[in-house]
Parts: sequence; structure tokens; C-alpha cells
Amino acid sequence: MKCKIFSTLINELDLPLKVALVGYFGHDNLGDEAILLSVLQQLKRYNRVKQITVFSANPQETKKKYSVLSLNRKSFPDIIAGISMSDYIIFAGGTLIQDKTSFASLLYYLGIILLSRTYGKKVILYSQGIEPLKYPISRWIVAYVLHFVHYISVRDEESIKYLQKTLKLQKRVNFTVDSALMLAPYLKNNLYKGLIGLNFMGFTDFPIVDVAQQLEKFAQVKNIKYLYLSLHPEDERIGKELQLILGDDKVVILEKIENIAEFLGVIAQLDMLVGARLHSLILSASVHVPFLGIHYHDKVESFSKEVKQKYISFNNLQKGMFYSNLEDVYEGRNLFQNQLKYLVENLKEKSKDNLINNILVKYEKF
Repeated sequence: MKCKIFSTLINELDLPLKVALVGYFGHDNLGDEAILLSVLQQLKRYNRVKQITVFSANPQETKKKYSVLSLNRKSFPDIIAGISMSDYIIFAGGTLIQDKTSFASLLYYLGIILLSRTYGKKVILYSQGIEPLKYPISRWIVAYVLHFVHYISVRDEESIKYLQKTLKLQKRVNFTVDSALMLAPYLKNNLYKGLIGLNFMGFTDFPIVDVAQQLEKFAQVKNIKYLYLSLHPEDERIGKELQLILGDDKVVILEKIENIAEFLGVIAQLDMLVGARLHSLILSASVHVPFLGIHYHDKVESFSKEVKQKYISFNNLQKGMFYSNLEDVYEGRNLFQNQLKYLVENLKEKSKDNLINNILVKYEKF
């Protein structure tokens, strides 16, 4: 009741609200673009938001694609300009707080937090995945800087535990689903109905021969075909090699689809999906398509457990376990699908318009 009264007062004032979005945007990574699209859809439903600025590696493309202001994420003057003209700086999903790829990446995002607070802006960490940090100095800096953030929400329980128990963060950490889980599909056609989706990352040590042999055997036994989906240009090499080994009658490579809702509509047609990238699994779950996760990273294990789907370690791809797990999911796909429907819809309901109702409205008063 109190929130409704406050919201009404704000509406009467009709004050414009300007938001800047920080993330790994403009790098041709479909997972991050799905996050951006979902967050933009939420923000545009809130009539207080009059201006949205996205920091991007490809500002022109981002501006054209989403009809927003966009500035160069690598330009210090652009960063200052974007912060200066915004009320809220929202770190919009992904795994931004990490030092696995580089320590410089961690300092980049923490630096934007401190700059934003220096300019008196409200800072929101929204639907973040927090990785265990490698270096003691990283842990100290993150614990210090996050005290300056107004609101923190993470996408999994492991991130909550890490922030509160390992980093000893004396600040409330909230849960919300990954933003991409909230997207709706657009079914343009039914060309891919009944296929099994594949997504692998282009690791140099990927056991292509072992995986191809098990996929070929499975295709023969079950009389099925595969659809290979790339979420990033690095994924494409494995798809081409699998098609070369198994033949284009067994492996179809999906041409690049810019429209994320349409891409999601393709996944919705599949019987199941085998995925290494986290967002191949999140998008699959969002349309209730059972999946087998390839655990190359803890975030794959965490999400798979959360929605009760199977996963195997990257190392087990070459130990004969891939076939048996693939068969388990395929044969039990109706059960796995029912579990997804129940769990995912509950998660969606809990997080519906969370960015607006539980964050923006609440923090406008400060």
C-alpha cells in the first residue's frame, strides 16, 4: 500500500528519469544482447524513464538496433558524459564482477561504480552473476566498492553466498532471475521442430572427434538431426567441424539471426538442447525446452541445478558419459520439460517487473 501511494505521488510529479546501462554490450555476444533487450523492455514499460543510454563497444549498431542513445564503453569522455546526464547507472546483468578474464576488466566496472557515486548518481547492480575472485586484492576491492552501491541483485544463490559469506559484505543482496529468462519468443516458422539443438564453445582442446562419434551414434539410434546454434562468433568453428564430420544431412547450422525473439522462437521448436554457453541454457529454459548443460564453468552448474536439468563436466565429454546423459535427457524430455514449466514460471513471476517495482520506484526517493 505504501509503495502504491509513493508511486502515485511520483506519477503526479511527472519527473523524467534518465538511465545509463553498463554491461558487455556491442561485442556480438547473443547472451549479453538478450540481457540488454530484456532490461530495455522493462525500462520502456515504466513511464518515468525518458532517456536510456547504453555503453557499447559498437555504439552505432546498438543505437540502430534498440533505438536508444549509445556511447563508446571504451572512451573515458563518453563514460563521463553518460554518467553525467543520467540519474541511475545500472549494471545490467552478466558476470561483470570477476577477475578471471582479466584484472583490468574488474577495475573497469568498479571504476565506473566509483565515478558514478562521485557524480552523485544512484548505482544499481541488477541480476549479476558473481564469480569467485582469484586474487586477494580483488576480493578486498570488491568488498569495499560494493558498499557504495545502492541496490544489489544477483541471479543465483551461489552469488549471494559468495558476497555474504566469503566477502563478508554487510549489505542486503537480493535475488532476481537472469534478465534473458523473461524474454518471449517469436515463432516465424516451424522449420526446426523435433531437432536437437547444439551449442559448443570454441575451446582449442574441445574433443571434437569423441563428441562427433557419440553424436553420430545417437543420431543413428534415435533417427534424429541436429541444429547447431552459435551465440558468439567463437562458437562457429565447432559447428562447421561437426557438420564436416557428420554431414549436412545430420547437422544443420543455423544462419545468424539478429532478432533475439526470433532466435528464441527457433529454440522453442527443439526437442532438447545441448549447450555450453550459459545463455544457450537460459534461453532454452525460458521456452521450457529441456537441456543438457556442458559444465565448463560454475555458473552452468548453478543454473542447471536451479531448474533441475542435467549437466556434465567438460572433461567427461570424452569419457563416454556424453552419450548416456544425452540419452537420459532425450528419453525423459517430457518430465524435464514439466519441471522447467513449473520452476521457470515461478521464477518469472517472482521477478516480473522487479527492476521497476522493487528498485526504481523505491530508490527515487533518495
